[in-house]
Amino acid sequence: MTDADPEYAVSHPAPARDQVSTPRMLLALILAPAAWLLQLNASYLFASNACDPSAGPAEASVVPGLWLLLLLINLFCLAAGAAGAWISWRAWRRSRTEKKGDRHTLIDIGEGRTRFAALSALLVSSIFLCAILAEAAALLILQRCAPGTWI
Repeated sequence: MTDADPEYAVSHPAPARDQVSTPRMLLALILAPAAWLLQLNASYLFASNACDPSAGPAEASVVPGLWLLLLLINLFCLAAGAAGAWISWRAWRRSRTEKKGDRHTLIDIGEGRTRFAALSALLVSSIFLCAILAEAAALLILQRCAPGTWI
């Protein structure tokens, strides 16, 4: 048993780490959740008083331009979430040749960390992109306090 024996040879667990930079991977992982958080907080900030359900129909204040502002916030957050998903998809595609073997073998030996991180970022971005789309759909469907027109 020597170190040169290929059966016991140990390589770096993330050999494709130079193909995807760490800041890009972090951006891919954080961009869509941050966009959703921005969308949620900005929508609440601008629409909370105008959309107060305890106010009667006569007391509901319609703020001019609120619907357009909320639409622009939603579109910006949708673009940021899509950018996060695109960056993570590109990182996943770049690291596809990181290690040889099927996914079960790589999971057992714990190799292919760059590909795992990229796939995790892709899943997180997809989930938060769905959340952003659901909130944007609510803006188009529920127009009690910020009536707008369909574009």
